[in-house]
Parts: sequence; C-alpha cells; structure tokens
Amino acid sequence: MESTQRTIQLLLKPGQHDGEGQRVAEVAQRHLGLTTGRVQSTALYTVRYPVTDEQLRDFATHCLQDPVLHDVALDEFRHEPTYKSYILVAKLPGVTDDEGISAQNALGDFLNQPLDTHTQHIFSKRLYFLEHELPESSLRRLAEELLGNKLINRFETGPITDIRDYTPRPGGGAESITNLVPLTNLADSELVQLSKDNLYALNLEEMRAVRDHYVAIAPSAKPPACPPTPPTANWKSLPKPGRSTVSIRSSVPLLTTRTRTPARSTKSTACSKPISRMPPPKWTASCGPTATTG
Repeated sequence: MESTQRTIQLLLKPGQHDGEGQRVAEVAQRHLGLTTGRVQSTALYTVRYPVTDEQLRDFATHCLQDPVLHDVALDEFRHEPTYKSYILVAKLPGVTDDEGISAQNALGDFLNQPLDTHTQHIFSKRLYFLEHELPESSLRRLAEELLGNKLINRFETGPITDIRDYTPRPGGGAESITNLVPLTNLADSELVQLSKDNLYALNLEEMRAVRDHYVAIAPSAKPPACPPTPPTANWKSLPKPGRSTVSIRSSVPLLTTRTRTPARSTKSTACSKPISRMPPPKWTASCGPTATTG
C-alpha cells in the first residue's frame, strides 16, 4: 500500500436541507452585507495512512457517513456546477483536532490493525461552496469573521476552479512565524486598529506603551563609525636574496629610522692589532607611512 494523502468528503444528499449553509448565507448578508447566494456546507477529512481504495471507502461509509443524510466522495471536491466560490476552514498546526483524532481511532478499530495513533494522521476540515463569485477580500472577511478564528484556523479562499487544500504536517508543531510590525508615526486610531486586526487585546494606553518602548530602544539611523584600519604588510616587498631592505606599508604613522653600518678600519697600531673606528650614528626621525631599514 502506498502512503499518500487521501480525502473523504461528506456532502448532503440532494433534497436534504442544508441548515448550516443557509445560516452562513443569512449571517453574511445581515452582518457583512455580502450576497453569497446559496451556500453548500461539506465535511472534509484528510487521511495520511497507507490505505487501499477499498479500505478508504469502507471506512468512510461505515465510520463517518450517515447513510440517510450523506453522500461520499473520495479524492475529489464534489459540488454542483452552479457554485462559483469556495472557503476552506482547516486547523493550524498544533491546534487540537478532536474530530480528526476520533476518526483516527475509529480507523484503527475498524481495520483491526496496529496504527500509529501517537501522531495525528487524519485531519478534519469544513469546505463551503458559494453560489456567487465574490472577490478574495470578501471571502476572507467572511471566513475570518463568521466561519472561524484566525488564531486557530487556516483559511483558503478563491474561485471554485482553483481549490487549494491545506493539511498540517503529521507530528508538526506550531509554525514559528515572525512578522515586522511598524509602530512609529501611527495615530491613536491606527494603534487601536492594529491591536484589533492582530488580536493583541491591548487598549490604546497599552499600545502607546508598547510603541514608546520600541521607539526608545530603536537603533539610531546614523551608521556607526568604521574602526581604524589595522596595519597591513606588503609581502611583495619582503627581502629577496642579495637585498637587505624591508619595507612595511601601513595606514598608521610610524617612526622612520635609518642606521648606517660603520666601516672597519684596516690601519694597524704598534701592537699590530686592527682598530675599528665606529663613528657615531646619525639618526633622523620623521612621521610617515613607511619604515625602512638599510
């Protein structure tokens, strides 16, 4: 058996009243001013166990389906051709999925096989089909304000011709997401709206305190001064055979010295011992970029 992602969709049989879909359409019109037309609600399960087609169908019909109310669709998103938009409501990684865990335990009992139940492999979702074609912004507003909570739910929305599924990784924890939120130059009304949009649950005074704190510790816009360049040697000027001069180039001013090697005298005294005359050295000092010894 090949371990792939399989889907089970439960949708109401033709003629059955879709109370949830009707409620969504009415609330969207009354509270958001959105005309959705008819709304069809369906239950969706993603299965990440290696099961055969027969096992998947038997599990869906015997454990998940109400044979009086539901039809079952496997590995497809079945809908009537009159619908134009969709909203998928899934759970974010790390959020408890009681319905998915219950279905997972039921699969193990139904197959009477040892399954990995310590890691979640079955995930429950809700999939809504809307009769009217709505823009992305309206669909997301409907999803976030009426169908779920963006703290615990992941939403996928768009035209029905481009349905995007979402399933957390098995065993994956909450995703670490870092967002940069600008706080400077925000009016009081913008601070309040920022808290509301991001569900900070902070009032105006608290948002002001947060802004003032980060403004106070923000780094200065002036770039830091560059440190002095350390001395570097010009290795190309190292002495070669037959030469006795070393030149070191540096950006730091150095003391320049010159030393003369005294000449050895060949004159002799009465004792016939050579005497070396060593004239006093002549020193010159100056500040410059080079130090030369010769």
